[in-house]
Amino acid sequence: MRKSWIIIAALLIASAVADVKLVTSEFSAKSFDNSAVSGWSVVGNKGNNLISTCGDQTIFGGYNAFGVGASASKNYNSGVDHFELTFNFDLYTVDSWDNEVFSLYVDDQLVYSFSTQYNQPSPRPINGACGAPNWPDRYQSVTVKLSHYRRQFTVRLTSTLDQDASDESWGVKNFQILARHGGGNISVISEEFSQDSFKSDASSWTVINVSPAFTQCGNGNKLFGGYNAMGKDSIVSKTYNNLPSHYGVLFAFDLWLIDSPDSVDYVQVIADGQISRFYRPDWNYGDSQNFICGVQGWSERIVKINLFVPHKGSSINISLRGVFDEAKDNESFGFRNLRIVSLGCSSARCQQVSNEFYQQTFADPQNWTDEGGNALASPFKTCSGATLFGPFSVPIVKTYDSLQPHSGVRIFLRVYTLGDWTNASTGLQFYVNNVLTTPKVAAEFAKNKICDADTESVRNYFIDVPHANSILDLNIKPVNFAGNTKYTIRDLSVTAYVEEGQTLVSSEFTQVNFDSANGWTVNGNTNGVVASRCGKYSVFGGFNAFGRKTSASKSYQQLADHDYAVIVFTIYFIDTWDRENFNIAVDDVIIKRLTKSDTWSGHQNLCGRGDSKEETYTIQLFVPHNANSLKLTFSDELDQTTDDESWGIRDLSVLIGKNQGDGYVSKDDTNCIQIYTACNYDGQSLAVCDDIPDLAAIGWTKPIRSISIPQGKSIKAYKSANYKGDFKEFNSSQDCLTGQNYLLINRAFNIDVEPETKLKHQRRI
Repeated sequence: MRKSWIIIAALLIASAVADVKLVTSEFSAKSFDNSAVSGWSVVGNKGNNLISTCGDQTIFGGYNAFGVGASASKNYNSGVDHFELTFNFDLYTVDSWDNEVFSLYVDDQLVYSFSTQYNQPSPRPINGACGAPNWPDRYQSVTVKLSHYRRQFTVRLTSTLDQDASDESWGVKNFQILARHGGGNISVISEEFSQDSFKSDASSWTVINVSPAFTQCGNGNKLFGGYNAMGKDSIVSKTYNNLPSHYGVLFAFDLWLIDSPDSVDYVQVIADGQISRFYRPDWNYGDSQNFICGVQGWSERIVKINLFVPHKGSSINISLRGVFDEAKDNESFGFRNLRIVSLGCSSARCQQVSNEFYQQTFADPQNWTDEGGNALASPFKTCSGATLFGPFSVPIVKTYDSLQPHSGVRIFLRVYTLGDWTNASTGLQFYVNNVLTTPKVAAEFAKNKICDADTESVRNYFIDVPHANSILDLNIKPVNFAGNTKYTIRDLSVTAYVEEGQTLVSSEFTQVNFDSANGWTVNGNTNGVVASRCGKYSVFGGFNAFGRKTSASKSYQQLADHDYAVIVFTIYFIDTWDRENFNIAVDDVIIKRLTKSDTWSGHQNLCGRGDSKEETYTIQLFVPHNANSLKLTFSDELDQTTDDESWGIRDLSVLIGKNQGDGYVSKDDTNCIQIYTACNYDGQSLAVCDDIPDLAAIGWTKPIRSISIPQGKSIKAYKSANYKGDFKEFNSSQDCLTGQNYLLINRAFNIDVEPETKLKHQRRI
């Protein structure tokens, strides 16, 4: 574990960039060779094979490559202060799987797993030969979203397969990581307990059943709490005041779980009444490499917590509580490296569409109605002197219009739940323009009886979705309500925002009604129909029009200089799809495959046959792209007539963006080392403020010809990853690297930043 040399976290994008950054896009070409496997550390692969052919595609891993014992890992740096990571990839499970598990880990935390059996129905059958001829193969498109804050992170792919890669294997394709961030609108609320020698001061915290307040765990690891100090029934809490305007708060810290917490033991983190539980990730107590403190023979685990909490108020309280069943000398916890930031949006980038039900008292229903457009009966309730909008047990809807040009919307609201919400399936669904969204909401909530005996909890909901329409329809639907179960609302806000760094190329199919599609070439049996009605809106294609191997293409010409393209659209899956593919291609290369989740069931009945429900999704795709033209194609692999299964598109936006400063960093950070592609500190530059485990992983593959080094700092360039092998140390600026110095530093996998004043013997690996 590296702790002592100054390792400053940062690779800052120049100026403000988009709220979503494409961190990496790999294995997307139809065919590729081993050179595409850049920066990955692979172990256990058969015959050192890294790629294979599956159907008509090349994949990373796969048959005769990734079987028993195979694992692939890579280090990344998002380069921005992100609060969420999204992983998109196609997972291939080849041959005789029998309930083994594929797993995706981020920073050693399991974030996704998938189990299958060879004789189960295939999520997506693979066209053509893949693996052994007598076993079925399958793939599925995976999307994983997780709260995450640290710029540097490690990804690991592995499985529990127990047979040779010629018998069962796995692989991935179209591997992509996106980082959602706050641009220039992140405000640091607090940074505490972040140095090994931090001050032992807990006076601003309320501390219950914690003694001593601070302990040492191993060499140099000072903790708030720790072994035999913080454990069963321990509570620490603190209120932070005077927060700037924001829509969410992110808490990041290192949680140390010491000795023997098991499956019934956890640390409860409560923020604004929203509760999260954090468990020990495994029970390998005999892991001798992690005997750090506590009772010898019991290993410790460090869990990196990244917790996003929807929030709007000027103050917030955070509490940590130990829910353990044994004494502190057997099960304990502590934490360090606490960082709290708020996420906001500048007025230049955001339009406040609506701010409702925030006053102490109010009596205006703000044009909300039921689904039939009727006024809501008695839509107000008083709660401890404040008005609530509600209570309701039926869906409520509202249309917002005249939105200015934008690329996304954020919706925040607080729901006061009344009656019995103990059923796990009881909840609320939120539809934006007919699309079912997935709000951020905690899994648990503090019980709160502030209204009356019926009040169950107060829940913060946050929705952040791509959106470009000038009209926004919001529909809130209760699910599995019974008896006295009701909901009420306060503090509802709707904000439209623009993602900076992007240029709109085209916005199409956004009107409520349209009947044409300019510039599109449509091939297939469409019955002569280009647009049709599906629910409240017109769609490009639709029922009895687009299906049975229809394709629709359009070329966008004379594009400005750019590094990537963004495709945003709403897809309508109509009627009885049964695992067939819907394909999106850019320049004739398929970048994404989608399908309907269920043949007959769906989200809602909008159009089509009437005996099966439709599914609608808003899709946002980032594609590396720099050509001056772009061809976009939508197509399907449906095998039934268009009156049985079909599809439609609306709210399509095509955007392009350029990574400012060549996508890396600001050149004005005087505290960081700068590397340049040309002599005399010229050309493209990268600010090195921290360790960079793999230059290629962050997209830097250029030669380094000069280095600017601030006084008091030095830089080491290693020949091999993980600080191994030969290295070259520079203590002063180098205006033009030549000879061996140039050759060595341009082979470097790692750059290590160290102030000269730090004693070398303090460094620990």
